[in-house]
Amino acid sequence: MIETGAFRSDPNIKAINDKIVKADSDNTVVYTQYQRKAIEDKAFFVARLWDDVPSDGTADICIENPSDSGKTIHLMTVKMSTTDQAWIRYVLDPTLSGGTELTPVPFKVGAAATSVARVIVDVSSYSGGTEAGAEVIPGGSGNKAVGGMDDGLVAFVIPPGHRVLFEVVNKSSNANQISVRMDWWED
Repeated sequence: MIETGAFRSDPNIKAINDKIVKADSDNTVVYTQYQRKAIEDKAFFVARLWDDVPSDGTADICIENPSDSGKTIHLMTVKMSTTDQAWIRYVLDPTLSGGTELTPVPFKVGAAATSVARVIVDVSSYSGGTEAGAEVIPGGSGNKAVGGMDDGLVAFVIPPGHRVLFEVVNKSSNANQISVRMDWWED
């Protein structure tokens, strides 16, 4: 915050300060609520690593809230890392074919809590749905590959009967390692 001299009374500086204070308080509220949900056995995560994803190959992970769950999933962070360049697509409510289900892990170590979420990886194919966004993970290729990360700012509220698919496409000319981690809470 800027609080010195003539800047204090400048309306433009005041507007900037107000935004900074609001941004800090918003982050604190989300973080505190997430911690509370972990303590209450309502916070979960999954993580997955794909090795040797070929050029133009994909790593898919989908989080689904079954229609009979009676809970809402608050997807807080999705962290995607690669050893080379990749594209990411977010698709809402696609129809899935195939895949393997992962078991969500509670954040509270030793908790007996179970998640309502179905997390499906290695989807054979999908159709329909609405593309909600796309991003690039920069990274180069060959001997210039440095990898990259898309970290944390994707958040969705997933009511019962809905799903979100994250498709990471290796855009390097080389095989690529891709990892994805999702954190959420349920209420």
